Amino acid sequence: MELRKDYFADVRKDGLNEIGQPRPRLDSPGHVTGKTAYFADRNFPGMLHLKMVR
Repeated sequence: MELRKDYFADVRKDGLNEIGQPRPRLDSPGHVTGKTAYFADRNFPGMLHLKMVR
């Protein structure tokens, strides 16, 4: 299969050049200061816990 040369263009004409670019993490300040709970820290009604023993 042959692809056009512009198929793998370095700069896209539609402005979607996000791959390889740093993106700010919006949840970082809350995690660092302890104000935000991690998903694993949450409890739900009827939640079951499992412990694996070998």
